[in-house]
Amino acid sequence: MAACAGSSVKAQRPDIIATNAFYYYADVDVAWEFYRDTLGFETVVDYGFAKIMRVASASYLTLVRACVRAKACIPLMSQRPSLSVLLPMN
Repeated sequence: MAACAGSSVKAQRPDIIATNAFYYYADVDVAWEFYRDTLGFETVVDYGFAKIMRVASASYLTLVRACVRAKACIPLMSQRPSLSVLLPMN
């Protein structure tokens, strides 16, 4: 339940099972090398235009090639960072 201004109700954090953040780069390979070589993240899947990296046991970072014209790229207006969260089913 969300807390409202002036309310005594406290927000409760959901039980998060996994996360996946999406970041968009003009040169996805340079970004991938940084996360792989500098931060030590494991590459789980490599689609070429997108690479999924494990950050923690159930947390992932997806690096996506951001461009305007190529067929395998995400449309320009969709290139905002986003976070996917997996919650348990009740």
